[in-house]
Amino acid sequence: MGDSDQVNIVVKLTRHESGKFWSTHGVESEEDQKKLEEWFPDCGYEQISMSLFAESLRRMTHLQVLLHEQKASGFIQKYKEGDPNTRSNMDQSIGLEIIQILHPVLNKLAPDIAREILTKLSRGA
Repeated sequence: MGDSDQVNIVVKLTRHESGKFWSTHGVESEEDQKKLEEWFPDCGYEQISMSLFAESLRRMTHLQVLLHEQKASGFIQKYKEGDPNTRSNMDQSIGLEIIQILHPVLNKLAPDIAREILTKLSRGA
């Protein structure tokens, strides 16, 4: 991969006594904040949001593949031994499952999160 540099982003998962969860994130240190400011004029808002979203998709996909393996032992082996067409079909199938899982979640969460952010920013926070 060659030389690279990184910024550490910390995600905190909090559980309320009601059982509901929420998360927050931010840079780990002042050094990380300075790097972000050097790299991006807007401190990397878009890059961070897309990176966190991609990590979420990876995690969900990992879980989905493990569930398939649990239901039908040999699922991963089938992929490993599959020809390019079989692998592509499995990629597409799992990808579509993730889209189907996320679609109702996004429909529910996006307006709520928009309200949260708009309220927060309208209060000057």
